[in-house]
Amino acid sequence: MLFIFASITYLFTTTYEPSDTMTISALLTYLNASIPPDKYEDFDTAEVVRAAVTLQDRGEIIFESDVLRPLH
Repeated sequence: MLFIFASITYLFTTTYEPSDTMTISALLTYLNASIPPDKYEDFDTAEVVRAAVTLQDRGEIIFESDVLRPLH
């Protein structure tokens, strides 16, 4: 789950503007493309949603429906 948290933070810091939103499917695509093939099991949607809910509960992001937004 740490890799998911780090990836969300990284993408909102480097790729997305503060006014942008990120979908769970876009995040899932990024996560699975960034790991070496055949070395790790692919991330699934449920796992990514759980991580997003945890980040929202911690007050680090806003997670509505299937969209992530930075808090600030």
